[in-house]
Amino acid sequence: MKISVVVVTWNGARWISACLESLLYQDTCPDLVLVDNASDDATVEIAEGLGHLFEQRGGSMVVSRLEENTGFPAGANFGLRKVREDYPTSEAVLLLNQDARLEPGCLTAFAEVLESRPEAGCLGAQNIDPETGLIQHAGGSLERPRMVGLHHGHHQIDHADVYDKIREVEFVTGSSMLLRLAALQDTGLFNEVCSPGYSEDVELCERFHRRGWKVLFTPAARVQHHESASNEAGYAWYAIFLGYPVLG
Repeated sequence: MKISVVVVTWNGARWISACLESLLYQDTCPDLVLVDNASDDATVEIAEGLGHLFEQRGGSMVVSRLEENTGFPAGANFGLRKVREDYPTSEAVLLLNQDARLEPGCLTAFAEVLESRPEAGCLGAQNIDPETGLIQHAGGSLERPRMVGLHHGHHQIDHADVYDKIREVEFVTGSSMLLRLAALQDTGLFNEVCSPGYSEDVELCERFHRRGWKVLFTPAARVQHHESASNEAGYAWYAIFLGYPVLG
């Protein structure tokens, strides 16, 4: 199972080294597409300085600088299209926040689930707060009728008998979201009406469900995520049900 990675950056100089270095030390070094949303700090220069290490470990890096900050959904869509163009043998893409880093074996854990669960179109990692060790996200559900997104396990201890099972969920967070490209071809890309970045992950997961694909929480795929560096506010998303057009 060949997995590529897309990281959308914006003024992420503080975080990007740790994020990219975590990719280098996976069981297999992936190909990376980094899409920069017009940063005015050293994010791109730092990233490009690690490019040779990706090549040494059997992967590669493509960096695309956008002329303006397009927001996360459009930046992610740019990266997903770039993967299709530059890495046509990729079967899945991991979207990873610039302030997140993979724990060892994360990509292997994702690949094993995709290979054993052909109905899975989208997988979500278990996100851990690196400072407290508490769970940030172990899958999510929508609280009806207000449609507010609830993150399972939020600020809880990682109990082995509670959060150690693969299970179907309503949505997973875009901070570490694995997308099967065949499923994404079926559903379409992120809806850019969500720009600059509000509940685009929830809306996409809803489309996976509608098209018959499963969205699964994958506990063995663990990600350390500095949540304060990204907008991970609670969701209040009604547009899922309003039939907005899907860009893709």
